[in-house]
Amino acid sequence: MRQIGVLLLLTAFIPGFASGAAEWAKEFGGATLDETVTTVLQTEDGGFIAGGNVFDEKADRNYALVIKLDASGTILWQKRYSSKTLAVFVTVVLPAPDGGYLVVAWAFDAKNEDLSYGFLMKIDANGKQKWQKRYSPPNASGIFYTARETPDGGYIATGFLQEPIGSEKSAGWIVKVDGAGAVQWQRRYSTTHGCGLFYAEQTSDGGYIAAGAITVSSTTGDGDAWIVRLGSSGELVWQKRYGSKLTGDGLLTVRQTADGGYVAAGYYADDGEDSSAAWIVKLDAAGTVKWQKACGGKYYDYNFFVDPTTDGGYVTSGLTGLTAESLNASIMRFDAAGTLLWRRTLKGGFQGLAFTVRQTPDGGYVSGCYATASEDDSNGIVLKLNSSGNISTACGSLLGTDKLTVSNTSTKALNTTGTTTNTSASLATTDFKPYSSKATTKTLCESMDLEYLE
Repeated sequence: MRQIGVLLLLTAFIPGFASGAAEWAKEFGGATLDETVTTVLQTEDGGFIAGGNVFDEKADRNYALVIKLDASGTILWQKRYSSKTLAVFVTVVLPAPDGGYLVVAWAFDAKNEDLSYGFLMKIDANGKQKWQKRYSPPNASGIFYTARETPDGGYIATGFLQEPIGSEKSAGWIVKVDGAGAVQWQRRYSTTHGCGLFYAEQTSDGGYIAAGAITVSSTTGDGDAWIVRLGSSGELVWQKRYGSKLTGDGLLTVRQTADGGYVAAGYYADDGEDSSAAWIVKLDAAGTVKWQKACGGKYYDYNFFVDPTTDGGYVTSGLTGLTAESLNASIMRFDAAGTLLWRRTLKGGFQGLAFTVRQTPDGGYVSGCYATASEDDSNGIVLKLNSSGNISTACGSLLGTDKLTVSNTSTKALNTTGTTTNTSASLATTDFKPYSSKATTKTLCESMDLEYLE
């Protein structure tokens, strides 16, 4: 699985005017730091909260990273968190009802990389730790790939189990916790040859919808995309797989849509293992395909995340292979029927991935990215785009508008026979501590939003 992290932000000041960058792109990094931004979303104050990871080359140490930004992308505060016993990879930072945030991560044992855990950390509005918990499945390794907030003030965390530890066979894992991190229920989802879940969210009826991948052949390891509909306690309601002839497909995100159906995004590998297309699939409430589109596919194209937009369309984030040697962050906008309206790629000498994108209340979009300008340096970038996917003409070649082929795919929904059982992961407090963070910011480009002050 490929990960992403990138931050972009901007500020502006002109005497006599109230000024702010309406759209911007900023890069975060440091001379001896490799940084990623895997998640960014707008907060109620109009600013943004971004999360990711830092590897300090000088200290040879991995840190979780959280950065609070104002509406123009200026850093309000930043904190690093680290442990002597665990290495983490932050995937999501979520809002909490009290104004704080939940940090979601994979956690790996510092002495045994085959041993992994789910990890949740609650911080207040200023980044101060409130609690932290490690979720340890018995006789297995487990990770939280992502999580989402639930209307009751809790969270639903989704990921994988490997049983036994170090095994190549995996199962899906979902853990429902309350606002204090206490487990309300937890379940394993198993299939004959293995499976995994990448994302789940609560649906309007109190149940859940989850997306992932299912192995269909133990000999070749080929897999199909997998969608699982769950009841309020995680029980299976229905389950379906979706795949191409040369299977190697997966759905990394699924979201409920206003019509009661779902939209899912991931990757489609009809041409085999040497290429893949970014895939977006619209389903009805029963999981039947309404339409499906493959974007690109000459080299490697992926959709990692999809967000429904207020006009009934969709925006996705991922990566694209503009050449056989180049992978670039990609953001695509679709209408309600799956027609591609526009695509933006992060260029300007950067290679990387756009891990997440969300529509903002002003009709624009914010995306967190991971980008490299050289083999020895990686930084986080955050992009704040307008409703057309642009920032400013001053950005020059930073954002590409490269065309790509969009085609209909013809996969059908097939019922699967996965089973679910309760798990008994134990909770333990970890030794994560906060550290000062001194990430530097570079403005890549910005637009100006000016209001004259009389």
